[in-house]
Amino acid sequence: MEISSRGIILTDNVNIDWLKALTPQYFSDYIKFVIDVETTRVCVGMEIHRDCEVSFDTNLDNLYGGNLYFDGHIIYESTLNVSKNKEKKGFRGNPRIITDEKDIEMLNAILFSWIEL
Repeated sequence: MEISSRGIILTDNVNIDWLKALTPQYFSDYIKFVIDVETTRVCVGMEIHRDCEVSFDTNLDNLYGGNLYFDGHIIYESTLNVSKNKEKKGFRGNPRIITDEKDIEMLNAILFSWIEL
């Protein structure tokens, strides 16, 4: 399946093999994704996380970005995450990376409702 540079918003459940088959494939070992926590929608396959902002047509505060590696591990790293991390009291570290366990649990629940690893 060929997608635009803005990615594709999932409308059906997919698996890792489906994600690997997307073209263009910007990265050899992972695919970028963005989660809209308000609508629980997921967009995949963009070159830059912010590219899907137009596809979602939503408030940036609702969007979290990450990378799903084809070996199954996930890193919630994106410039979309910076403002959420900076709002947390006592946050230390790279503001692009979500480390709060409650946030990760919530994001994983949404992501795994769309993508089977």
